[in-house]
Amino acid sequence: MYQIVMKSTDQPERIYKFSSPHVNKLFHVLEEYDHNAKVPLCGIIFVQRRFTAKVIYNVLKDLKETDPRFSFINPNFIVGFNVNAYNNTREGLYTNKMNKIILHDFKTKKVNLLVASNVLEEGVDIPTCTLVVKFCAVTNYCAYIQSKGRARHLNSLYYMLVNEDESNEFFRSYQKFQKVEDILNLHLHGNYQDAEEPIGDADQLDGELIPPYYVDGPDSPQVNLLTAIPLLCLYCSHLPADKYTTYTPNWFVDKCPNTLNYRVTIELPPVSGVLDPIEGPFTHSKKLAKRAAALETCKILHQRGELDNKLLPRNRAVAQNNFGYYFNHWPKIQESDVGKTNKQRLYTKRIPNACKGCIIPNKEVYLHIIELQPIFSNKGDLEVIYNLYQSHLCYGFLSAQRLPKLCQFLLYVSAGEILVNLKLNYKQVTLTEENISHLKDFHHLVFRDVLRILKTCLVLDNDDDTNGFLIVPVKRISLNFEIDFENAIKHKTIRDPKAEPTEQMKLSLNVTKENYCGSVITPWYRKDDHQYLVVKVSNELNPLSAFPTEGFATYAAYFMEKHKQIVINKSQPLVLVKGISKRLNCLKPRRSHGRKSSGDKFEQYLIPELCVKQDFPSALWLQAGLLPTILNRIVLLLQADELRSLIAKGIGLGIHELSEKEEWAPLLLDKHITDDIEVSAHYEEIEQSNITEISQDKIFGSISLTKLLPDLTIKELAAECPWNELTEPVDIERQRDVKLTDVEAFDNFVSQALPKDHQLVKNKVANRNKCETDNNLYTYKPLNFLKIRENSKGAELVDIFTALTTAKNNDIVNLERLETLGDSFLKFTISLFLFLKYPSFDEGMLTSFKGKLISNKNLFYIGNKKGISEYVKVAEFDPASEWKPPAFNVPKIFRDRINRSISINSLFHFTFTKSEQIDGILCDKSINDISAACDEIPKDDNVHSNSAYSFLDQQVIRDKSIADCVEALLGVYFQAHGIKGGLRFLKWLNIVPQFENIDNLFQMTPPNPAFAKNVAKRNIEYHIPAWEKVQDKLRYTFKNRAYLLQALTHASYISNRITNCYQTLEFLGDAVLDFLITCYIFEASENLSPGDLTDLRSALVNNITFACFTVRCGFQKHLQFSNRQLSKYIDNFVRYQELNNHKINEEVLTLISEGELHIGQHIDVPKVLGDMFEALIGAVFLDSGMCLKTTWKVIHRIMWKEMETFMKNVPKQPIRVIHEMVAANPRFGSAVVVDDGHVIVQLHFMLNGSQKVVYGAGDSKASAKKAAAKIALRLLNK
Repeated sequence: MYQIVMKSTDQPERIYKFSSPHVNKLFHVLEEYDHNAKVPLCGIIFVQRRFTAKVIYNVLKDLKETDPRFSFINPNFIVGFNVNAYNNTREGLYTNKMNKIILHDFKTKKVNLLVASNVLEEGVDIPTCTLVVKFCAVTNYCAYIQSKGRARHLNSLYYMLVNEDESNEFFRSYQKFQKVEDILNLHLHGNYQDAEEPIGDADQLDGELIPPYYVDGPDSPQVNLLTAIPLLCLYCSHLPADKYTTYTPNWFVDKCPNTLNYRVTIELPPVSGVLDPIEGPFTHSKKLAKRAAALETCKILHQRGELDNKLLPRNRAVAQNNFGYYFNHWPKIQESDVGKTNKQRLYTKRIPNACKGCIIPNKEVYLHIIELQPIFSNKGDLEVIYNLYQSHLCYGFLSAQRLPKLCQFLLYVSAGEILVNLKLNYKQVTLTEENISHLKDFHHLVFRDVLRILKTCLVLDNDDDTNGFLIVPVKRISLNFEIDFENAIKHKTIRDPKAEPTEQMKLSLNVTKENYCGSVITPWYRKDDHQYLVVKVSNELNPLSAFPTEGFATYAAYFMEKHKQIVINKSQPLVLVKGISKRLNCLKPRRSHGRKSSGDKFEQYLIPELCVKQDFPSALWLQAGLLPTILNRIVLLLQADELRSLIAKGIGLGIHELSEKEEWAPLLLDKHITDDIEVSAHYEEIEQSNITEISQDKIFGSISLTKLLPDLTIKELAAECPWNELTEPVDIERQRDVKLTDVEAFDNFVSQALPKDHQLVKNKVANRNKCETDNNLYTYKPLNFLKIRENSKGAELVDIFTALTTAKNNDIVNLERLETLGDSFLKFTISLFLFLKYPSFDEGMLTSFKGKLISNKNLFYIGNKKGISEYVKVAEFDPASEWKPPAFNVPKIFRDRINRSISINSLFHFTFTKSEQIDGILCDKSINDISAACDEIPKDDNVHSNSAYSFLDQQVIRDKSIADCVEALLGVYFQAHGIKGGLRFLKWLNIVPQFENIDNLFQMTPPNPAFAKNVAKRNIEYHIPAWEKVQDKLRYTFKNRAYLLQALTHASYISNRITNCYQTLEFLGDAVLDFLITCYIFEASENLSPGDLTDLRSALVNNITFACFTVRCGFQKHLQFSNRQLSKYIDNFVRYQELNNHKINEEVLTLISEGELHIGQHIDVPKVLGDMFEALIGAVFLDSGMCLKTTWKVIHRIMWKEMETFMKNVPKQPIRVIHEMVAANPRFGSAVVVDDGHVIVQLHFMLNGSQKVVYGAGDSKASAKKAAAKIALRLLNK
């Protein structure tokens, strides 16, 4: 009957109709909360019985599913279970685990309404609740106060449901509870029994005759008794501190024994620098004594400069006005976006002094020989090509000035590699005017007719300030080289490749090996004029020979059908040919696409009468294709050598010019950079996607990510139980549709015995063996960079060349590796200099000052002042479109017009005659045309993409590229000369003023870590009684233990008044770690690409990795701090690492650190742990007398295992990982700076078929993007 009645009503009505008044009242409470609530629901319903909790949970679950008014609730329940650590059962452990999972869901907001027995009244740590309902009557005060104590939120509601017939008894008990609560408040609030009657207002205070303190007389700012305490509290709030530290003064009250007078003594936080207690005068009340002491303290703070003349806390940022002499190279008018990637400017390219000068008759000039050595096979079809590159005919060039020695370099052609060996200054020659005329004609012929790359707007420049190299033919006679005037005079033109021979010429062709093999021919019937090299005369084949593929009977038939050409001479032999590549950029190897091109698959035969055979020497024709690359390389190497010589003179290290007996190291291919550049470019392109800007309000209004992020608790719970999660049964307590088989499986699971050696959780986890930091496999590896280097030659030319080559230049080398080395050296030296120079600066001031000095903005201005921008290589070499052959230039009259009024694009609308181009003298008509040119073509101000500037010896460079080159050059000189060379280069740059003598950095004296000169060891050991254990783990004995105390003191631990907290040591230690680890990576990973090098450095040098080492070594046990929340975060991470067996892998590196999640309070890795490790390294460095070798020994012993592991398998950085997840389709948005100075970056990605958005936070755009990627990966891998 009961079932019949139930079925007659729908589900919502059935719930209300058949529920008790108690339960219906609970529904009313929930509905009322939803209507009136100001904050999301986080509630607990307390019941007495386990079964009641289960029933209410199921009712609420049905209500949520059937009544839309209650869709806002996500219920669950939790009940107690007695677990005996010495007599456990599987059921007990399983129930305990389920309870912890439910609590975890409640903390992370997956569950927002918890039905609980008294288990949650008994001190279990849960979030502050906004709604607490006591479902059953309160029986005692303990239950009342514990349940009410859960409603600690400002807007919390607390209900007690009582039956009407029990109301009188309840109210009597409730009144007693309130009285007890009042009594407790009376006795516990502010040590109430010692409180005195309040004193009068301002009249009484004025009567005490304690005058205000004036800054400078009565009309100046003042602080008085009423404003002293607020001002003192304001000052303390402005002291540098992290999120776990809140500074307040310490107040000590003394009572005069024989009178009723009081005196207050104030102790300020040690970070203030005011260490001595400050005593106020005796007064008749405590409150007045407190105010008087505060007034005296404010007076002292102003006198010491801690309060400014407006009686406000001093600005702790480093004001540029106070240190302007560090930035004298900055312009007076400040610019926007300086030093950033998107800021670009137009610069004039440097023409090396050695290149300048024209070839003048009857004056000695220098002949230089271009000697080629093919490094490929000379067998088969390649024999002819090999021999032409090795021919007695080759090229040379003339210069007006002697050239310095340059290095050998490689060129890359389709056949393979060619080594270029320059015989510079081979001989001096004196030429007549006629000689020069013939050579100019030849020079013009090669670039206009053979290579066809000479623009019609260029003429030979007779100005001494231009690149005056003149290409000449050279012939080798025996072992000597001479200018080949015969060929220069003979070949004034080349044959027209489109000119069809006459019938008579076709019939009279004499096709023999001697006449044709090695010749350059061009099919005249084709639209293009592609050239071919004859590699073989095939006498066994003629036009009537069978064609090699189906569809054509003979070669003659093929040419007739495909090209409509009738072959006249049917008996002529065919010639086997190889195409001469039109690719004139031979800087890099040609990319292999995994299959041969069609031209390489089949032998290609041509019919001689259908081709034009060039008379121009084939060796010179083939070698001409290498000239643009060779000449470009020579000029850029001369630029690098000029800068190298300039720096060598400036820093006093290295030679000015290489001697005849010495050789530079050759310029070789860095085989790793090609793919790395492509990947970087791909990511850059993706990240420029057009994504809508986000506002700060939208960021803070978004859903809390703690709902989505998996917590460390889940992994911890899985490790606590001695079974595999996959074997767990269905949770029959929370599933109503349970089958008999489910019950049997549950019964079978819980009835199994536990392992005999199993003890509950904590003991098991804590006893896991740690990954040993050092063991018998450990071998110390010293750093060669730290050795004193005696290098008389100095920096290698190729290294200077590399440091000037940006990745965008797409050459065989680039500056990225050297930039990484220079960046770490710069960061280390500037950090150490500031630490030693300004010992009173706090960590924030040091970081701010360092940021200005090493910023791209500052490095850009320095690089510009030193002229480095003239040497930077940015644009990719494109000889066909953007290259100007040597000795050619835009006419001066034309250059002047472009600079004044007309568009640079008008260059390509002018065509000068052959005689004008060779003589360099324009006819009257050309001059008039240029003078009459106007703005018919609008002046193009967009210098960002206009390649025409290369013809004016100009280029567009990003500010950041110049800054990168400065860092790369610093890396070069540190690599070549060690620390001495790096410091000398920094001094040459004037990154700090010359009078600071930064090259004597290591002769400076570190500040004493202790505030007082002589501190008793026992006073230090009082704060760190286990100091010996820390030394044992470091394998280092401190000479001055005050360094160790400082390194172990967190800002919240104000009991230490011997030293400051660890923040300045952390600042220095971070730079030391980054520098030494980067040196190690640079030495040990020569085979890594720049991208892998950066990833490896990021994996080893970051706060999470350092935090792992801190926990592995147990340093956190000795950290002196005073903050409960911090203790909780540290314990959670320590627990996680113990479960992880102290491994450091990609899973650990994607944990969320402080500052990466701008909303919510989710933190996996407290930053304090990484900071502590950095501070300890900083302490070792200073205590050892700033000995980098000693410090490296400490670092290497702790980190060696991860160094070697990561070197073999470099952990990928989160941004790279998420880009490689194709299904995620990540898109980064623009950076947004919020009010607190943090940078927020949004990341759109796909998760389970739907688009998600997360926000990463950081101090910079790069760190914010990394944080966003980490958060997304946590969600994707969940």
